[in-house]
Amino acid sequence: MMKQLLTTKKTFSVWVNYIRIVVLVGLIIFGFSPSRAQTFNEAWVQSDANGYPYGSMIAIDSQENVVVTGWRLGTYIVTKKYDPDGNMLWEQHFEVPNFQAVATWVLVDPFDNIVITGYPQTRSSNPVETGLLTIKYDSAGNLLWSDTYSGTWALAIRGISDVDGNIYVAGRAWFGTYDFVTIKYSPDGTRLWVDTFDQNSGFHTPNSMDLDPQGNLIINGVGNSGGFITALYNTDGVRQWVIEGSGNKTNWVRLSGDGFFYLTGSHYSSETSNDIWLLKYDLSGNLIWEQSYDFGAASEYGTKLALDSQGNIIVSGIQSIPSNWITLKADPQGNLLWSDVYNEHPSWDEVPGFIAIGPADEIYLTGAGGPCPPAGCQYRSMVTLRYNSDGSNPWAATYYATSQRGVGLVLSSDNSVYVAGDYMLTVIKYTQIVTSVSGDGISGIPREFVLSQNYPNPFNPSTTIEYALPMESMVSIDIFDILGRKITTLAEGIESAGNHQAVWDADGQTSGIYFYKIKAGDYTKTMRMLLLK
Repeated sequence: MMKQLLTTKKTFSVWVNYIRIVVLVGLIIFGFSPSRAQTFNEAWVQSDANGYPYGSMIAIDSQENVVVTGWRLGTYIVTKKYDPDGNMLWEQHFEVPNFQAVATWVLVDPFDNIVITGYPQTRSSNPVETGLLTIKYDSAGNLLWSDTYSGTWALAIRGISDVDGNIYVAGRAWFGTYDFVTIKYSPDGTRLWVDTFDQNSGFHTPNSMDLDPQGNLIINGVGNSGGFITALYNTDGVRQWVIEGSGNKTNWVRLSGDGFFYLTGSHYSSETSNDIWLLKYDLSGNLIWEQSYDFGAASEYGTKLALDSQGNIIVSGIQSIPSNWITLKADPQGNLLWSDVYNEHPSWDEVPGFIAIGPADEIYLTGAGGPCPPAGCQYRSMVTLRYNSDGSNPWAATYYATSQRGVGLVLSSDNSVYVAGDYMLTVIKYTQIVTSVSGDGISGIPREFVLSQNYPNPFNPSTTIEYALPMESMVSIDIFDILGRKITTLAEGIESAGNHQAVWDADGQTSGIYFYKIKAGDYTKTMRMLLLK
């Protein structure tokens, strides 16, 4: 129905205006939900009615320009770059002659080049993917190179860059069974190594990957008999080990950067059926612990995972059918700190699509859900929401004019939230009216001591650290390397109550994880940051 309504630009404009009127009237009549104060603003929305392309992923560069990629059905991959005010800087189309080109991921490397992964696909009623496609543009949108690793039912699911601009791409291809395919490219597009493997004659398709500052590359996916399979590579492409489990499934992997990694998915038991599953391993492939979380629904699955600056684990997933959107936070030992269910669409699935962590360890998610759109509850909305680190939910934004699902999310240094939607290559910018450092509402004096996540993070070469003091205090802020050696002191002395900041210029330091520690009166806190050169 939505596609029929949007057949012309004129009809599209009328539809958008109608929706905005309905939203405004609803807010006037019913007011905002008392549990969510109005602490965000929809700054701008951009969408594309030219062939209604599907959005795949979003990224942000060092100048805080936003890049979004997607694909137009039956034709090409489309990539656009916007400045922070929503002005389009450029648009590029990538075509594969005689094939449909599909985008799956976009990333920005340390030099602001843009890398897109995807695949060519036959144009037929039963399309076949034909290769792992990787495309690289410079910051101005000029095509630098593209490469296709050909295969039957072959596709790239995503890519990741290291500090030198090398690109790792993960995907699958058919070699008698579906097998993992992993490729490392040099910045100029040369294939440095390719690894394919078939563990125990299984059907293997990757779903996530991660790379740490030490060059450990981890690939996770679906293994034999619907179970999971995880492989670790060193920077030379030597496979260090493979872990495989049958039955239970994992959907997302994250490296902690300090010798461990986490997986989330689903675990079946005869007593509680499918529960959210969380596992911690070391880099030798040894299981440190595993936890299952049962919240009372017949089926519960962890689908996305992120780590905050304290090493806590945040998992977002789904429960029940139709599904609700569930988010939990656990400490580094797997102990549950809090959980919350988002369920505002009474008769349809609510599914999280992406997760990101903010500078104060707040959590941002986007996906599908929300109240019923004006066209009826058979449709879904694009939803973006925020949780504070303590699990409180200050706002949730619903948008349904040109998209029904959020697929990606990035944050800027001023804590603006950029979201990509699946339909019409939609991009939305939300600004947050209330900062993460809270005051008393009268004098602006913070209520409590706060040390915020540095920004930007990762950074090169300088980064800003913000902190808040509810009273005059003796303050020291020190920087340490990963071995615990003090690098420098950024602040030392008596400081007045209020909001403060310190800037660290890491020029001369090597890439890697660093820690910053504040002592203010009896308050102490240490947080982690990443220097990428």
